[in-house]
Amino acid sequence: MGDVAADADQGTTSGQPASWQSPMLATLIDPGPWLARGHGDWIYQRKLDGLRCVAVRNGDDVELWSRNRKSFTARFPEIAGALADLSVDNFTVDGELVAFDGNDYLGFGALQEHGSKVGVVYGVFDVLHASGRDTRGWAQSERRRLLDSLVVPCAYLHPVEALSGDPAALLSSGCAHLWEGLVAKRPDGIYVAGRSTDWCKLKCTASQELVMGGW
Repeated sequence: MGDVAADADQGTTSGQPASWQSPMLATLIDPGPWLARGHGDWIYQRKLDGLRCVAVRNGDDVELWSRNRKSFTARFPEIAGALADLSVDNFTVDGELVAFDGNDYLGFGALQEHGSKVGVVYGVFDVLHASGRDTRGWAQSERRRLLDSLVVPCAYLHPVEALSGDPAALLSSGCAHLWEGLVAKRPDGIYVAGRSTDWCKLKCTASQELVMGGW
C-alpha cells in the first residue's frame, strides 16, 4: 500500500477517519454500438447480482452500509468479521454482497436463503479511503492496484476480478455462462458519487430466433 500511495496522485487529504460515502453508479448502455466504437483499454469486471455495500473500518469498528445508508452490519456479521481481520485498520471500500455456493455467484433471490442453504461473500471492487487518505481522486487503475494490496481473498472477501481480453468476446462468454453482464470502467476515471458514464453496464439479454406464422 505504501508503494501505491507513493506512486499515485498525492493531492488528496490525509489523516482523516474512514466514513460512509455515497456510491458511484454505472450507466446502462446498449453494448453493441458502444463496443463497436472500441473500448479495449477499459477495465472490465463481471456484473454481480446482489446488494450494493459500502464497508467502513476505523480500528476495531466495522460497519456495512447499503447504497442508501441502511445498516447491513447485523445481517452479515461474517463479512464484518473478515474485514476486521485485514491488516489495514482504516478504510472505506465499495462492493457487492453476493450469494455464493462455493463454486459460483448466485442471483439476488438466493440472498434470501443466506445462513441456511447458501453462503454470502463480499465482492469488493473499489477503494474510497485507505490509511487516512481519500483515494476517490485517484485514477481507477491506481485504485485497482490499491484494492489488490488491501483486500486479502478469503472465504468471505472476494476482490472482483479484472478481466482481460476482447470486450465483445468477454460479454459473449459471460452471457453464455448466464452472467448478468459486465461493468466497464474508464481506467483514468475518478470515483464520483451518483451515476456516471465512466462506469457502464453491459447487460446480457435473453433472446431467441423464431419463425412466426399466422392465418
